[in-house]
Amino acid sequence: MSARLHAGVGESYGEVLEFDPDFRYLAQGVDVRLRADDRLGRFHDRGGRFEVRTVDLDSLDEIASGSDLTLVATGKGGLASLFPLDAERTVYTEPQRQLLMVTLQGPDHSDETWGYRSAGGTHSVFNLHADFGEAWIGPYLHKDVGPSWSFRGFAKPDSPWVERFDTATDAHSARQAVVDLYREYFPKDAVEVEQLRVIEQDPHSWLRGAVTPTVRRGVGRTAGGHVVAAIGDTAISFDPVAGQGAQNTVVQVAALVAAVRDHVGDFTEQWLSAQFEKHWEARGHGAAETTRLFSNGKDYDGITAQIDELREVARAHKREVKVGLNGFIIARDTEKEARETLREIVAKANRPAVEGFRNAVKQAGSSTGDGKGMWADSSFEDLVQYNDGFARS
Repeated sequence: MSARLHAGVGESYGEVLEFDPDFRYLAQGVDVRLRADDRLGRFHDRGGRFEVRTVDLDSLDEIASGSDLTLVATGKGGLASLFPLDAERTVYTEPQRQLLMVTLQGPDHSDETWGYRSAGGTHSVFNLHADFGEAWIGPYLHKDVGPSWSFRGFAKPDSPWVERFDTATDAHSARQAVVDLYREYFPKDAVEVEQLRVIEQDPHSWLRGAVTPTVRRGVGRTAGGHVVAAIGDTAISFDPVAGQGAQNTVVQVAALVAAVRDHVGDFTEQWLSAQFEKHWEARGHGAAETTRLFSNGKDYDGITAQIDELREVARAHKREVKVGLNGFIIARDTEKEARETLREIVAKANRPAVEGFRNAVKQAGSSTGDGKGMWADSSFEDLVQYNDGFARS
């Protein structure tokens, strides 16, 4: 991976940090439709019937009336309304970022592509802007064209990137939004990005939207009173940045299949609710907390309180957790010299970048359950994250 951190706008804009870690392995994204085709083939071979049609509340009631067990894996068509919101488990009330994704074809996956970023090439290209969001391009295996490139962009709320992402209405305009983004904010990479082309045979190669992390009750009833169970994002929707959605679904379904094999009798509301609670305790809760429990900007007492809260929840479920903190030390011969260095770092801070970060995290914090979030008590000095490139030498 080749990463660059940028900050500021106009005359204050600059690249403030770069790093090119070598993870000593190669990886690429794989089109989920390739895997789905394999799974559907196996399903057919076992005698399964696969139908493609629109399902609304009325047709779901019909399906459930003729089935022993009905699982709902989409919230579209009003289906999510069958599963009440779990207010105690839902932390956020609005999306934390806007998303744009598009798969494009172009240069091959060789050392020369993106090779100017670091020696050897063959890596993902990651650009972060402290004020506006993140942009990532990495190798991808597409179902039609094979080796290709996937762009994933996250825009902070109210940043100009949101407006740029909103211009995407199809694959062509999504590509143009990406090209324009790099031309304006990451011009060093623009020439390579301009070589990326739309995959004409795939109109579904792009996606734009936003997700409010939400937890719902795992069981609902149709208008006719038939019990249905929620799986995947219908039950627990995650912020995309955490990368928890698909894996959480796989774990939930695997556990449910194992439980169904050993079950005797009807799939009642009580039984299905118990299975969802088991999943929440074993996996769902931990996955949902992954992003929320990320600590930054708190003092020792604040971090201690957060760790105590986490361990209290773990003990209630007879579990133990280990906690790791990532600290940065200013090493000098005396404490006085260390504090003087800290004051120098703060004095040289990129103020627009720090203020942009402050505004973004305050907005995010206001949408959390406690209305504060992680950085509510942080001063300007606390937010000068010299490890994140806010300080200038």
